[in-house]
Amino acid sequence: MKQYLNASVFYILLWSLYYLQGTLYAEGSIISQLILAILLVYSFFCFCKVVISYKMPVLLKSLSFFLVIMTIYGVYFMLSPHQIYDENNLSSAVSKTLYLKNLYVSILPIYVMYYFAKKDLLSEEVVKIIFIILLITYIILFQRVEQTEKLKLLANDLNDDNVVNNISYHFLKLFPLLFFWNSKPILQFLIAAILLFFVLSGFKRGAIVISVVCFMWFFYKIFKDIRGRQRFYIVLLTILFMVIGGTYVYMLYDSNQFFQYRMEQTIQGDYSARDVIYLTLWNNFQQELSLLKVLFGNGVYHTISLTGTFAHNDWLELLTNQGLIGVLAYLLFFVYFVRTIYLNRRNNLFVAVMGMCFIIIFLSSFYSMSYEMIGLAPALGIGYCMCQISNKKI
Repeated sequence: MKQYLNASVFYILLWSLYYLQGTLYAEGSIISQLILAILLVYSFFCFCKVVISYKMPVLLKSLSFFLVIMTIYGVYFMLSPHQIYDENNLSSAVSKTLYLKNLYVSILPIYVMYYFAKKDLLSEEVVKIIFIILLITYIILFQRVEQTEKLKLLANDLNDDNVVNNISYHFLKLFPLLFFWNSKPILQFLIAAILLFFVLSGFKRGAIVISVVCFMWFFYKIFKDIRGRQRFYIVLLTILFMVIGGTYVYMLYDSNQFFQYRMEQTIQGDYSARDVIYLTLWNNFQQELSLLKVLFGNGVYHTISLTGTFAHNDWLELLTNQGLIGVLAYLLFFVYFVRTIYLNRRNNLFVAVMGMCFIIIFLSSFYSMSYEMIGLAPALGIGYCMCQISNKKI
């Protein structure tokens, strides 16, 4: 067991400790700030080691290009005297460090995982250990957020047990690591059921829609890659999973009016006023007369200045804030993502994991702020896989 308790596991444990602020210790305390500082300093160290010491795959080079562009905008925002106010908190300006913090927390772990894999600290067994740590962390976090939101409703004299829980996205982002359990299909399907349960329980429509696509990819890869007698058991497990899962979804829809309401909202095209936000931002871009602003955007968080909130869509956020250069840099990352998967199409584990990561990150870019919330599990999947192809092991 000792050989599995290495730096990669302790790195994830430190992230778990950070995410569990408000449960293990006071939220926003000096402890959480110190933990985050340690994580970011170490993540920057790993980023520099990867850039200087290794020949990075083209995918990571394209991501680095995007990261550098976004960093330039973030530094300019920090140094600028201009203040941005969120409609949900007009009493205080948006933190000057929030943008870069979210960016680095999201993207830098990919380089850290690549570095760990290069140092032979990420075996498949270690990936499984990290998966279990993250799963337990997210379950605790899910329950805390659930309780917090319900207390808010009670404080406003609203007796409602149903709340929208954003932590469901964390469970969605664990999906790529399911493929590391291919050798234990019963356990693999049990874990898949647990992830689906929490995704549905969060009532996040974007997460639910993406999870459907993820399961389609999951079943496709399972059936395509498995041979021999094991395929028969996989068929049985799949049928059982679909029957139980379908029954649960039907019962949830039939008995939960809030779930019905959320689904009917989606069918009727009600996207929580996001269509208004999208239209406002797109019209603003079309009516922009300055070529410089078309090319380079209006700066960090200009979407908040226009709509009072974030775009909840990466492409419109980038188009407004960083202009065409930001959109093209982001698009380049996805182009190389697809190209990398295609060039390694004969490598089953690589295609399965990277394909799932692409589905989650790309589809999330249309529903939320994907590049600011890639997640530790996709970072692990990408870092591990990119190292394996550079080492020519998969």
